[in-house]
Amino acid sequence: MKEQGYHVAHLDAHTVGGQTTFAGIWLIQAGYVSHSRHNMDLATFREQCVTWINEDQRLVCFSGYGLTGAKRVAAVAVPEVRRWVATGSTHPELARFDDAVKELMQAGTISSGSLAIARNGALVLARGYGWCTEEEPPAQATSLFRLASISKTFTGTAIVRLIEEGRLTMADRLVDLIAMPGAIVDARMNAVSVAHLLHHVGGWDRTHSHRFDPMRADLTIAQAFNIPLPITKEAIVSFTNGRNLDFPPGQINGYKYTNYGYMLLGLIIEGVTGQPYEAYIQDTLFRPLGIQRLRLGRTLLRDRLPGEVLYHNGNMSSNGHTLRRNVVLRDAPVNASSTYGGTRSLENLAAAGGWVGTAVDLVRFASAFDDPEHCPILSKQSVSTLFAPHAYGDMPANNNTHYACGWRVRRGANPEQFHTGTLEGTRTLLWRRQTAAGDRINAALLFNKNSENVSNLTSSLRNMIMADGPWPNVRIWDQYF
Repeated sequence: MKEQGYHVAHLDAHTVGGQTTFAGIWLIQAGYVSHSRHNMDLATFREQCVTWINEDQRLVCFSGYGLTGAKRVAAVAVPEVRRWVATGSTHPELARFDDAVKELMQAGTISSGSLAIARNGALVLARGYGWCTEEEPPAQATSLFRLASISKTFTGTAIVRLIEEGRLTMADRLVDLIAMPGAIVDARMNAVSVAHLLHHVGGWDRTHSHRFDPMRADLTIAQAFNIPLPITKEAIVSFTNGRNLDFPPGQINGYKYTNYGYMLLGLIIEGVTGQPYEAYIQDTLFRPLGIQRLRLGRTLLRDRLPGEVLYHNGNMSSNGHTLRRNVVLRDAPVNASSTYGGTRSLENLAAAGGWVGTAVDLVRFASAFDDPEHCPILSKQSVSTLFAPHAYGDMPANNNTHYACGWRVRRGANPEQFHTGTLEGTRTLLWRRQTAAGDRINAALLFNKNSENVSNLTSSLRNMIMADGPWPNVRIWDQYF
């Protein structure tokens, strides 16, 4: 029938008396193409599904049957039907940004994105983008995205604010600021300071400790303490206190990036202020800027916030698409994808990577530092502290870039401050730059998929901003705040 232009639309396989029979529906229709396969064992079926996903094919039906005592699967997939949609506010002179984002999203099969840009204190572009299927609506300029490690910019700013208020110092020791449950087996822990945590030199190296990351060890910690899921931040601290540090605090050139250190900074904020971490950030940093949408996200799909996008795995091996033990549900079966509970708890990640928000909110936040003399949330000296070099050296292989207080800083004639974010189903960037022409640019680019095609968002966004092109004389803050 294929020779006559038909393609399989549905099939059913069943075995009776040792004889396997297939029933199918064949369709001939302009533009309709399907891919089908049968006689697959379960492992082959899983691999085939991954291949179809990475080729942007959608599984429409499958049927299990027995063949000579073995389990077999037949299945049909069809190409996803996608449409390009751009929403929000822009100007004809800025069409180049829509074109650039469209190219990135279509190359990476990314269904939702958002871009916002402010120039010299004026919001000039706020866009939502959809390369979407019929099951998924296009993103709006006000759609919520997981921000991942951009969250550290909020936490670092809050710590600097507490230092400005005299409620904290860079030299204050971790052990004096929060409860430290469990036995501390490494005496060097007593030397870990606020500055060490801010600059990722506290002593933890997730690439050294047999690739141990406390923020992705929920099942290990629950088993070690014989406690139910979900585990708490306190359990993470207790378990990690029972392990040796990987290097003496502060005694490393550059930094060793760790989410755990920023989770600890979140606990410090709570201990010093007496407020929940989220409430302090919202009250102190966001409310003075008129930002109301930024909030802590949730791990499970059922707890997705109103207006929040869906998240999708990137191009992965079959292991990346395997259902896993849910790390945030008590006695949960193996039923979670890596984007929704199969890898880590967003609730515990919190200060290190748990926020959700919009691109326009991020640009509003970053623009607050453009004029340090009149910054609504930090003093001029504190803005300087936020981005300043420190005694621990530059980032490895980047002798003009250092990790400041929740921000990466690239020094030079046209300095940049930025942070990327990566989670399963998330790739984000918040970026600030002063151009050779003297323009102050703040931009945020958010995607709902961690695709290999957008592995270097910083370069992609920089190229967009620095490309020759006009800037309109518009100011559209009042459309969103």
